[in-house]
Amino acid sequence: MKLKFLGTGASEGIPSMYCKCPVCENARRKKGKELRSRSGFVLDGKIAIDFSSDAYVNTVKNDVVFGEIPYLLITHTHEDHYYPPDLVMRVVKNPQDGLQPVLNVYGNKFVEKYFREVHFFSERILNWVNFTELKQTETVKIGEYDVTPFYTEHMQNEDCFVYLIRKGDEAYLHLVDSSEPQRIVYDYIAENRIKLNGVTCDCTFGSMTNEFYGHMNIWQNIKVKNTLEKMGAADENTKFMCTHISHFGGKDTHEYLGKIAADNGLILAYDGLEVEI
Repeated sequence: MKLKFLGTGASEGIPSMYCKCPVCENARRKKGKELRSRSGFVLDGKIAIDFSSDAYVNTVKNDVVFGEIPYLLITHTHEDHYYPPDLVMRVVKNPQDGLQPVLNVYGNKFVEKYFREVHFFSERILNWVNFTELKQTETVKIGEYDVTPFYTEHMQNEDCFVYLIRKGDEAYLHLVDSSEPQRIVYDYIAENRIKLNGVTCDCTFGSMTNEFYGHMNIWQNIKVKNTLEKMGAADENTKFMCTHISHFGGKDTHEYLGKIAADNGLILAYDGLEVEI
């Protein structure tokens, strides 16, 4: 499987448009890998994971045509992960709407609800966009992939998901905008004897040692890596990526945080990174 990182920042991006902290000022000066847009991922060019308020600019930067992607997984409905006004545009104001394949969208019950509340929504759009509500540990077949959702601590007013995605003998674990995995995730992986090729971890709070609800820092990412390796679900060939980086730590530039990641066997993702997993 090939994973492409479209956006690797937290909700405010880096630099935040309102901030002059050292991380944001460094990004304005150096640009390149220091610039982080809101979250977005594409797996094998077939499954998009999340559709943020930066989805449009990410398609331009990364030569991605969302009309060619048949499947979309939504982790939760925060706007830096799900922005339905732009998703509706897939059909509305698109002169080729009748020629596009159906987009199959998967997520919690609010994903379709908020889509229907967009100003441009009409029932005819549902000829080209299909919604499936997911439940914890209920695996769904998505093309050639088996996708298993698990609840994670992130929002207190809706179900938020992390995903285990399998294609044949390959397996990928997506832990973004997420606390450390709940016990059920580890148990499921162990009981099904899953060997992971790749894991992406939320790293919102970077090198900070404080732990916060709904997110992780890099030390928790290392803990996840060590746990999976100790279980035998990961080894030296498993690629561990860190993403969803914020400016809150005050010093977590790509160069600084990237060194901590590399020293601990992790890859610090950046916008546009492609990884074979």
